Amino acid sequence: MTPSMVLDDKNVSSSNRARRLLALAPMLGSEPLRAVDAAETLGVTVRTIYRDIDALRGAGFAIEGDPGVGYLLTAQPSSGPLSLTREERRALIAGAKLVKAGGDAALAKAAASLLKKAQAL
Repeated sequence: MTPSMVLDDKNVSSSNRARRLLALAPMLGSEPLRAVDAAETLGVTVRTIYRDIDALRGAGFAIEGDPGVGYLLTAQPSSGPLSLTREERRALIAGAKLVKAGGDAALAKAAASLLKKAQAL
């Protein structure tokens, strides 16, 4: 989706924040997105885009930028909470322990991090 793409009011309205956030998120990429362009595309005010950027940041999106400069996504958003059954959690922990005991240092480090997260579930 490009900033010049205009969406009609049926698709994204200023009263439907969730739909607007879902439309705004893919507009953020490696090139700066100006709030004024996003506001025009989505049919809202620039101030609304500033609030939406803050909301996306709060939801885990790594967004850099400032008003008047533009915004860009610096990393993929973190995933939300993971829901596992008891058996899935046991399988995940067992697999991570096997990988951690293996010879690959990078995988062992990732497995150790995964174990901490899995044990917190």
